[in-house]
Amino acid sequence: MSTMYFAKLNFNSQIYEVYDDESLKEKLLNQIFQDLSEKVIYIEENKKYKFITLEKNTSDFSITGRIVLVSPGVNISYDEVKDDVIEQFNENNATYVTFYFDLKTEEIAFVPKRDFGHQMFISMFKTLLEKCVPDIEVELYLEKNINQLREKIMKFANISIVDINIVPPNGDKEDFDALFSTKSDEIKETWATKFSIRLGGTAKKGINIASKYLNKMIVAVSKGYGEMKVTGKDNEGVRTVLTSSEEAPFTKSIPDLHKDSLSEIPNYAKSGIAELTTAKSTVKIE
Repeated sequence: MSTMYFAKLNFNSQIYEVYDDESLKEKLLNQIFQDLSEKVIYIEENKKYKFITLEKNTSDFSITGRIVLVSPGVNISYDEVKDDVIEQFNENNATYVTFYFDLKTEEIAFVPKRDFGHQMFISMFKTLLEKCVPDIEVELYLEKNINQLREKIMKFANISIVDINIVPPNGDKEDFDALFSTKSDEIKETWATKFSIRLGGTAKKGINIASKYLNKMIVAVSKGYGEMKVTGKDNEGVRTVLTSSEEAPFTKSIPDLHKDSLSEIPNYAKSGIAELTTAKSTVKIE
């Protein structure tokens, strides 16, 4: 079995305009749907990235496709006659990740590989999307399993530091106000679209795991608005670091036979997105 991951797309550059005009989010999503293209190429350190095999479905407002990485490399094969391995240089060695992008929920489901991991996929999806639609800036965050994240954080005996990176929720002014309380309008005036928060506690008392504020940040991170890193000690006094996207991602199993199938990926993705949406609906940023 392989593992399917999910990432939440958040508008960044136009987020406050989206708050002022609810219809703008749909316009931006339509622009992405129309402009996402196989023609755009991104090159970095002699490696070429691009969208390929894009299939746009107007009936459910989704895009299925792949991101391919092409770079020079050596192919290794086995020769039965010589009973030896053969190394052959190839200018266009390729690896790829297949994805399903549900624009209604702004969720991207994908199956990473060993040589094309989830962090690389998220970075390249953002880069290619912004090259296809130059007037839009987005942030993508890996979706988390909130129960798993809470469970692992509760295992800390002492939390010394909590680092949080979040962005304003997509078109959800209510969540934005809840995150930043009465200062939300003042924060909006700064035009800031990314927020880094560091909480630090004393060596003996640490940070209160059960605090309302920390729980609010856990919910925000779990709803796809950011990332969290927790540093502290376990019950044996050993220093421990937890990163939300690495330690508690929301995932779904998919048979190896279907992990690269453009026809099968949407079925598993839709099922996973439905589960994720239900899980998110049960928690609120108070």
